[in-house]
Amino acid sequence: MRKPVVFMYSGQGSQYYQMGRELYYNNKRFQFWMDYCNDIVQPLISCSLVDTIYGDNTKELDFDRVLFTNPALLAVQYSLTRTVMEEGLTPDYVMGHSLGEFVAAVVSGGFEFEDMARLVVRFAESLENSSDVEGAMLSVLESKDILNYEPETFKNTWLASSNFIKNFVVSGTLEEIQTVRQKLTEKNTVTQILPVKYAFHTPLMDSLESEFQRIGEDAYIGSPNIPIISCSKITVAQKIDVETLWRVARRPVEFQKTVEYLHEKGDYTFVDLGPSGTIATFVKYLMPKSSKSIALQCINPFGRDLTTFQKLVSHFDDVATTALSVE
Repeated sequence: MRKPVVFMYSGQGSQYYQMGRELYYNNKRFQFWMDYCNDIVQPLISCSLVDTIYGDNTKELDFDRVLFTNPALLAVQYSLTRTVMEEGLTPDYVMGHSLGEFVAAVVSGGFEFEDMARLVVRFAESLENSSDVEGAMLSVLESKDILNYEPETFKNTWLASSNFIKNFVVSGTLEEIQTVRQKLTEKNTVTQILPVKYAFHTPLMDSLESEFQRIGEDAYIGSPNIPIISCSKITVAQKIDVETLWRVARRPVEFQKTVEYLHEKGDYTFVDLGPSGTIATFVKYLMPKSSKSIALQCINPFGRDLTTFQKLVSHFDDVATTALSVE
């Protein structure tokens, strides 16, 4: 029996220079859709998004200016989606992690790409013009139980994302995040500063709420054609609007609880359309031993994007062939 397919999208922190480069120069359809997105985004950011992503900067450098990373994550993931759908892959659900839920809103049919591109760029401009939301985000490879039995270590920071049993993210001012990292390093706890300069998913964002509502008020909002699984509500969202998107940016990402919620209902084929492939890894860590779900990547930072992309397409070709044989 065919398992329901969930297309997944990642958020800030998963981006890097050169993401999808091999596909861009070797897959005409991915190139077409990236160029399509670039034509829409370029007037908004006053430069070529494609040149920004695929220019001289190597993937080892931090790609962290939100004016570029917001539309880049939207464009790359939207283009990957259109490309795999043209190969015959279609989702039964879409799900996003943080900014990835903005991408999911477009793929679902709830927002037009043009409106979402304008919203994420204007949101980025608001972030860059406000000192109140400057900060940092720290990924911690440890159970989030540590937040309860070592509260002083995480003083003045907030839980931003629960990814799987041994990984969570905290957010706050740069000074406080650096202090937390130092304390955890002294205890041999593995951490990673994400390439993000803002305190997403914290009360520090509250000063931008009215501005966010204003910049999104002229967006066309339709009814989703594909159900959206919300990691802020831990359920299938009945609607998607600007207020919902603000809640996505402001509230913690409950990725772990959302995937556990899905597994209670059955098995799925999870497809990670993000550039890093990390949320497919999160899902694998969250699968019950009895689960027959699978998690697949589309691309990742380690090269061989053409091979990884073709492996994804071939998996669905094999499933379709098997189904026809059974029938």
